[in-house]
Amino acid sequence: MQLIIIIAVLGFLFSLYSFYVEKQIEKNKNYKAVCDVSAAISCSAAAKSDYSKVGGIANSIKGLVYYPLFALLALFGHITIIFYLSLASIVMTFYLIYVSYFKLKNYCIICSGIYIVNILLLYFSYTLYVG
Repeated sequence: MQLIIIIAVLGFLFSLYSFYVEKQIEKNKNYKAVCDVSAAISCSAAAKSDYSKVGGIANSIKGLVYYPLFALLALFGHITIIFYLSLASIVMTFYLIYVSYFKLKNYCIICSGIYIVNILLLYFSYTLYVG
């Protein structure tokens, strides 16, 4: 369970930075994030896209709620809930991977970190759930 908490904290930190980038872009359209390496490798480009919000809520805000919830659930040993939430979130993760790499043709370092976090949460919650 400690590993899930650590991974959830990492997801929270990625989401927090993503939220920071979004707020900086709102203030200054020319803002360049630390993770902006080129036109094709850009967190700012991802944050400016229409896909940075799904269902009208910024993905970063969802992460700021989602990952602390995971940490709390892990702290109290609710692996079944963690597994099923991870399973549900992986659908959105794969959708955003598709959008980022194939529609936007953009590699967002922070987004990719979040994708990896979600995949790891599913993997480790599955191994604890069935094992």
